[in-house]
Amino acid sequence: MYSVHANNRQNDKKFCRIKAAKELFRKNDPNIIDYDKESLLRMLTDRAFHSPEMFNTDEEDHSKTVVNVYDFS
Repeated sequence: MYSVHANNRQNDKKFCRIKAAKELFRKNDPNIIDYDKESLLRMLTDRAFHSPEMFNTDEEDHSKTVVNVYDFS
């Protein structure tokens, strides 16, 4: 049951990202207009494009979280 729920959440997130990217392209948003639309949308739909993230709590200030994103290419 958990995997079905988690999978649905992932699909919902993916759908929202694609919808947001399409809307930004439609509005000619300067933050996205330099990217190739087809390549970006293909990347958003393909789960192979994933950058693993590691979350750590700051040792000096435990209220802060540090996110490390690694590029393995």
